[in-house]
Order: sequence, then C-alpha cells, then structure tokens
Amino acid sequence: MVAGIPAREIDVILTELSVLLDSDQTDTMQLRRHEASLKKLWAAQAIPADEYYVTKSFIEFGKYQRDASVAAALNARKLAPLDKVTLCNVLSILVAAVEVDEAISLIKQMSANHNGDIEIIRTLIIKSADLLQYEHVYQLFEILDAISLNLAPNVYLRRPSTKRSYEAMKTFGLIDSSAANLLKEALKALKQENHDVWRTSRSILRDGSILFFLHIRADADQCAMLNFSIADRLVEKFENPAAEFISFLCRPLADVSEIRGLPGDCV
Repeated sequence: MVAGIPAREIDVILTELSVLLDSDQTDTMQLRRHEASLKKLWAAQAIPADEYYVTKSFIEFGKYQRDASVAAALNARKLAPLDKVTLCNVLSILVAAVEVDEAISLIKQMSANHNGDIEIIRTLIIKSADLLQYEHVYQLFEILDAISLNLAPNVYLRRPSTKRSYEAMKTFGLIDSSAANLLKEALKALKQENHDVWRTSRSILRDGSILFFLHIRADADQCAMLNFSIADRLVEKFENPAAEFISFLCRPLADVSEIRGLPGDCV
C-alpha cells in the first residue's frame, strides 16, 4: 500500500479475516459484519470476482463450512490464476483446511512462477512443510539461497529442524508423494467419524521424527478415541506406515494456540 492512500475496505476485511487462521476461536459478530459488508461491496460492483471469492472463502472457513470455503477459494484461483496476492490467500485456506491435493497443486504452480519474489518463496517453504513436502521445501531453499546470500530468515523458516525431518524422511524411504498419501489417509479416518480438520500443527523431535497434530472440533477424550481410528486406517492401508518417522494425532481445535506457541522445534 502506498503511504497516504487509505486502505480499501476489502483489504481491511481480508486482513482482519486472515487472523482466523492463527486462532482457535471465531469472533461471530465480526464475521457477520464482514459478511454483510462483502455482500454490499459485491452488489455495488465495487470489487472484482476473485476478491469476492477469496473473502467469501475466509468467511465460510470462520463459519466452519469447509466445503463452501474450499469451493470459494478454488473459484478465486480460477478467476485470478496469476495474481500472487489472491493465490497466497487461496493457498492459506487450502492448507488450513488440509485440502492436500489442491494445495500441493497450487504450491507447484506458484513455485514455477515465483519470479524471484523472496516473500513468495518463504511462504511456499512454510506451506510445503505444513503438508510434509520436505523434498520440495529443500528445492525452495536452494532457490532462496541462490537469490540472496546470508538470508536472515533461516531461523524464522526453522531450517535446522526442517533439515532434520528431511534427512529422517529419506532414511525411512519416504518421498513427498508418499508423505502426502499418509496425511490424506489420516484425514479420511477422521472424516469417516464425521470430523473435519480445521488446523494442523507439528512438533519435530531431535531425531527429525514428527508429531503431526490434526485439530478438530472435539474434546480431548474424543480425540483420544479417534487416534485409534487413525492408527488402524494407516496400518490397514500401508504396508509401511512410517510410524518411526511420523505419528498423526488428533487434538482439539482449542489446542492450536498452545502447540504453536511452544518454543524450539514446533513449526
């Protein structure tokens, strides 16, 4: 934004809505105000279609309407396939909703068209790691290194812990596609029990192995039972579910802030 130029209303709305993805709670009144404002802006033809659908996707996500949120995000992607702001917002929704295939597809598209944009590459590193795509993460680190020497955000990007997981993944014979398949089956186990995943978090241990938390709208006791469903499905679907490398665990949505706030190797 250029100094001295007031922020557009839609930009303010999107900025406030983006906080949803870092929180385990929704401000219902604020969400309704933004939804009403979005409808007025759209009716007045004051915003383009891609901004409408991006904003709608955040609102639907805040209302816990997963399918509607993902559908709106994918509409925005089709309408603005080259707009980096729109695509970053779409990617944030797809990763938060753990829409694995669509998110990975978008990551690959954006990686092929980064045009040396360091902020885009940083975002893609974080989102790729969120989906256990560590081979791709290291391809992006190589691009980042080539663009800028002695780049400060190495700590911010958790490069040392990410490297440990990358090496551990290789040790256990996993590649990005197999890690994605494990994640998708864990999600299906919860879906069979009528639970959508609303956030993920993870802890990287000293040997590079990962505790990968799938946050749902349930209490700790329910999650404890659902962990058996996840384990049973992975054992059933995979000859080697790579349990030495990664453990998928259900956690209440209310735990997101607590886990993400831990120091060290949680990312």
